[in-house]
Amino acid sequence: MSAPKTPRNVAEATALLEHYGELAEAAAFIETTRNAAIASANAQADAELAPLLTELAAIAARAERWWTAKGRAALAEKRKSIELGGCEIGSRASGAKLAHGFDDDDKAVEALRGTRFGNLTTKTKHSLDRAATLKLLKAGGKTGKALEALGFKIDAGADSFFLTRIEQAGTIAPH
Repeated sequence: MSAPKTPRNVAEATALLEHYGELAEAAAFIETTRNAAIASANAQADAELAPLLTELAAIAARAERWWTAKGRAALAEKRKSIELGGCEIGSRASGAKLAHGFDDDDKAVEALRGTRFGNLTTKTKHSLDRAATLKLLKAGGKTGKALEALGFKIDAGADSFFLTRIEQAGTIAPH
């Protein structure tokens, strides 16, 4: 497939863009077909998986009751798990987590602030407020000049090219 030539006039550009629209429509149709096939495969797999997952959860619940009541007795000293029936069963200790009696972490921070260990147990995070800084630069004046002296400036942005297919009135869209 050779690359199309760059149009030299509006008529050639129109023909090129009509071809682009046709290709974009064909690509959208392929995407729609693929997505429908994926959705169908997912629905079939979900239907087959649902009863298996239900039974797995029921077996796991029964195994956990057995493990808690009698299974640990089958362990060698200092072990927390064992292989049985092609599976590994056991228990894990979770890592230590901080707990507190406050409604939320913000209230816990308030309680720590001003104490001798407040600086050891809390953090301050600074971030650039881009909108506020841009507003100050746009306003100019002494503040704007001072920010410019620090190395800040307004980046006006650049034009970027775009090309999208327009849905034609009275046609069926491939969605």
